[in-house]
Amino acid sequence: MAYCTPCGFKLLATNYLGIKDHKLFKEIEELIDIANVTPAEVAEQLLKEDEVENSLKGLINFLYKKIKENEEVKAKKVEITQVESVDEEEENVENEIKEKEEEKDLPNGEST
Repeated sequence: MAYCTPCGFKLLATNYLGIKDHKLFKEIEELIDIANVTPAEVAEQLLKEDEVENSLKGLINFLYKKIKENEEVKAKKVEITQVESVDEEEENVENEIKEKEEEKDLPNGEST
């Protein structure tokens, strides 16, 4: 899936709002670079309001929300990875303990 770029946003703004520039464009372009939104999501936001200013402000709010959601997803992935890592370490320790117990049970210190 391709994400919207600042250039893509400008094209959408021209097509849907009939504008080529606005004082809010700079902020939107900066947010679009990090928000990971599709052109369809941007277009949907642009069409929600009748007034250009309200439409662009709505898009800004949407982009901030998406950035926050993406950060939460990343944090959960990191947490899951850390839990899996701890589980693996515990499993390794348990296996080492079993191996040592099995070695003790062998007659005359024989190894397998």
